[in-house]
Amino acid sequence: MAFSLINDKMDLMNKNTISLHKSRAAAIFLSVFIVFATGSLYSQQGLPSDNNNTGKDSSLQNDFSDSDFEEFKNAGSEKRLEIVIRKAAEEENEPFFRNAYELLFIEKLYGNIPDSLEIYAEVSGEVLANIIAQPSVLKYYRIEDLKASLSFLSEYGYAKAYPSVYRLKSMKSQQAAELPSAAEDAVKNYKGSAFSNTLSVVLNNPLNDIHEVLESLYTDKRIAIAGKGRIYEEAMRHSFEYRAVDHREQSLLNNIRTLCIKRFSEYRWSEATPLVIAYFNELIGYKNIKLVSPQIIETVNCLGNMMTNEAAMRLSMYLGVINGLVENGQDYDKEIILAVIKNLGKIGDVAAFENLSNVKRNNYPHQVIREAEKSLSLLRAR
Repeated sequence: MAFSLINDKMDLMNKNTISLHKSRAAAIFLSVFIVFATGSLYSQQGLPSDNNNTGKDSSLQNDFSDSDFEEFKNAGSEKRLEIVIRKAAEEENEPFFRNAYELLFIEKLYGNIPDSLEIYAEVSGEVLANIIAQPSVLKYYRIEDLKASLSFLSEYGYAKAYPSVYRLKSMKSQQAAELPSAAEDAVKNYKGSAFSNTLSVVLNNPLNDIHEVLESLYTDKRIAIAGKGRIYEEAMRHSFEYRAVDHREQSLLNNIRTLCIKRFSEYRWSEATPLVIAYFNELIGYKNIKLVSPQIIETVNCLGNMMTNEAAMRLSMYLGVINGLVENGQDYDKEIILAVIKNLGKIGDVAAFENLSNVKRNNYPHQVIREAEKSLSLLRAR
């Protein structure tokens, strides 16, 4: 089953990628093609070469019968692209793309077909996606072919294939030991929009890829703060939609959320206020608050840096609940409540006035009351 790489949120951002890189990609494509044509790959009849490179069980399969492939084989460039896009949306498409991939190499006609670079990029991307989804099909491909495709996709900057190229960095296969390093080189030099490419990994790849790309995003000078904020925001949203299947995945989700909270706080990314509030609500729902006390405090500090009315309202509401607990002689976490009071003063929203005032009327320690008085003075000053 093909690994789906097209996400609705990426369509608009990817639309212009191809035209920006066609002329530059043509040069590398021709150099890749010279390698194919000089004896390391197939003869003009489509027979496999005699060298001993890994992979490639057979050439174009004589017993393969598929009406779409037959149509592809006999179609012109525009129709071929239409067929390829249609097949990419289907689940059981690996045999089609395996044969289309090989046919494109056999024909040696790329320079005469205006859209053939896009066709080759589309087919190559689907082949890589199928290898990720079904590692057993790797045996049908020559590793040198796949490495050449990685190099081409990188130079061409084909955005839809980026998640698969990124995923291959982590592939473990004795049969294709060279492939991960080739994929890593491709990722380092991948053309196109760094923002779109990074976001596509967040939207399409496994959690370990997402965590890795978010860590490297912080120091990526190609992406502006506004772009980084949007990517962390999408990652946080994705983390809420994702359902962990085991402890390892849950741990990765927690790490992703913690990382996003740090960046939201540093960037004062107020657009993420609803997501930060959702995370705060999740954390305070734990039965044993002490287990997640550091994360709660960091999230409270993040809400303080949001400087929004929504953040102030949520923190004030929480303070009101704790005030009620204290009135009834129940326990609370002093460090958390100190962080809440301090950040309410930082935001300075008058919505917190009543609950901050009630702190002074309750049986709180002197340190908490003094912090509430400071925050109240900040509210009045504004």
